Amino acid sequence: MTNEISNINPRRRAAALAVAALAAAALVSACGSTTNTTTETTGKKLEIARVEKSIEQSIVGEKHMHATVTCPAVEQKQGVTFTCTATGTVVKGGKTIPFSTPFTVEQVNNKGYVYYHS
Repeated sequence: MTNEISNINPRRRAAALAVAALAAAALVSACGSTTNTTTETTGKKLEIARVEKSIEQSIVGEKHMHATVTCPAVEQKQGVTFTCTATGTVVKGGKTIPFSTPFTVEQVNNKGYVYYHS
Protein backbone atom coordinates (compact mmCIF):
# COMPACT_ATOMS: atom_id res chain seq x y z
CA MET A 1 0.00 0.00 0.00
CA THR A 2 1.44 3.39 -0.96
CA ASN A 3 1.31 6.48 1.17
CA GLU A 4 -1.12 8.84 -0.56
CA ILE A 5 0.52 11.92 0.93
CA SER A 6 3.90 11.07 -0.59
CA ASN A 7 2.32 11.05 -4.07
CA ILE A 8 1.18 14.67 -3.72
CA ASN A 9 3.19 17.55 -5.15
CA PRO A 10 5.16 19.19 -2.25
CA ARG A 11 3.53 22.55 -2.97
CA ARG A 12 0.04 20.99 -2.81
CA ARG A 13 1.00 19.10 0.35
CA ALA A 14 2.10 22.34 2.03
CA ALA A 15 -1.14 24.02 0.95
CA ALA A 16 -3.17 21.08 2.30
CA LEU A 17 -1.37 21.28 5.66
CA ALA A 18 -1.97 25.03 5.82
CA VAL A 19 -5.68 24.50 5.15
CA ALA A 20 -5.81 21.80 7.85
CA ALA A 21 -4.13 24.16 10.35
CA LEU A 22 -6.64 26.90 9.54
CA ALA A 23 -9.49 24.41 9.91
CA ALA A 24 -8.20 23.40 13.35
CA ALA A 25 -8.02 27.04 14.41
CA ALA A 26 -11.54 27.62 13.07
CA LEU A 27 -12.84 24.69 15.10
CA VAL A 28 -11.50 26.19 18.30
CA SER A 29 -12.49 29.74 17.39
CA ALA A 30 -16.22 29.04 17.57
CA CYS A 31 -16.07 28.48 21.35
CA GLY A 32 -17.60 31.00 23.76
CA SER A 33 -19.14 30.94 27.21
CA THR A 34 -19.47 32.61 30.54
CA THR A 35 -18.12 31.56 33.90
CA ASN A 36 -18.30 32.82 37.45
CA THR A 37 -14.88 32.99 39.07
CA THR A 38 -16.19 34.51 42.29
CA THR A 39 -14.33 33.47 45.44
CA GLU A 40 -14.85 33.93 49.15
CA THR A 41 -11.91 36.32 49.30
CA THR A 42 -12.06 39.94 48.20
CA GLY A 43 -8.64 40.07 46.47
CA LYS A 44 -8.08 42.55 43.67
CA LYS A 45 -6.69 40.03 41.14
CA LEU A 46 -9.04 37.93 39.01
CA GLU A 47 -8.61 34.18 39.48
CA ILE A 48 -6.98 33.59 36.10
CA ALA A 49 -6.51 29.83 36.66
CA ARG A 50 -10.29 29.41 36.85
CA VAL A 51 -10.80 31.43 33.65
CA GLU A 52 -8.16 29.35 31.85
CA LYS A 53 -9.73 26.08 33.03
CA SER A 54 -13.20 27.23 31.99
CA ILE A 55 -12.02 28.06 28.46
CA GLU A 56 -10.20 24.72 28.24
CA GLN A 57 -13.38 22.89 29.31
CA SER A 58 -15.44 24.81 26.74
CA ILE A 59 -13.04 23.77 23.97
CA VAL A 60 -13.22 20.11 25.03
CA GLY A 61 -17.01 20.23 25.42
CA GLU A 62 -17.76 22.05 22.18
CA LYS A 63 -14.93 20.95 19.87
CA HIS A 64 -13.68 17.70 21.47
CA MET A 65 -10.13 19.07 21.33
CA HIS A 66 -7.63 19.54 24.14
CA ALA A 67 -5.86 22.88 24.50
CA THR A 68 -3.76 24.75 27.01
CA VAL A 69 -5.01 28.25 27.76
CA THR A 70 -2.88 31.08 29.11
CA CYS A 71 -4.19 34.44 30.30
CA PRO A 72 -2.46 37.50 31.74
CA ALA A 73 -2.88 38.51 35.37
CA VAL A 74 -5.54 41.22 35.57
CA GLU A 75 -7.37 43.26 38.15
CA GLN A 76 -10.80 41.94 39.18
CA LYS A 77 -12.94 44.83 38.01
CA GLN A 78 -16.06 45.21 35.88
CA GLY A 79 -15.36 46.19 32.28
CA VAL A 80 -11.76 44.95 32.19
CA THR A 81 -11.16 43.16 28.88
CA PHE A 82 -8.14 40.99 28.11
CA THR A 83 -7.01 38.26 25.73
CA CYS A 84 -6.25 34.64 26.57
CA THR A 85 -4.62 32.25 24.10
CA ALA A 86 -5.55 28.60 23.55
CA THR A 87 -2.80 26.45 22.03
CA GLY A 88 -2.61 22.80 21.13
CA THR A 89 -2.24 20.38 18.28
CA VAL A 90 -4.56 18.44 16.02
CA VAL A 91 -3.73 15.44 13.86
CA LYS A 92 -4.91 15.60 10.25
CA GLY A 93 -3.85 13.12 7.60
CA GLY A 94 -1.18 11.67 9.87
CA LYS A 95 0.40 15.09 10.47
CA THR A 96 0.39 16.92 13.79
CA ILE A 97 -0.59 20.53 13.23
CA PRO A 98 -0.28 23.20 15.95
CA PHE A 99 -2.99 25.78 16.52
CA SER A 100 -3.24 29.00 18.50
CA THR A 101 -6.55 30.80 19.04
CA PRO A 102 -7.11 34.06 20.95
CA PHE A 103 -10.11 34.43 23.28
CA THR A 104 -11.42 37.83 24.30
CA VAL A 105 -12.49 37.88 27.95
CA GLU A 106 -14.59 40.62 29.52
CA GLN A 107 -15.39 40.97 33.20
CA VAL A 108 -19.09 41.70 33.51
CA ASN A 109 -19.09 42.58 37.22
CA ASN A 110 -16.75 43.25 40.14
CA LYS A 111 -17.25 39.75 41.57
CA GLY A 112 -15.28 37.82 38.92
CA TYR A 113 -18.04 36.87 36.49
CA VAL A 114 -16.63 36.86 32.95
CA TYR A 115 -17.80 36.34 29.36
CA TYR A 116 -15.40 34.98 26.76
CA HIS A 117 -15.42 34.25 23.03
CA SER A 118 -12.96 33.61 20.26
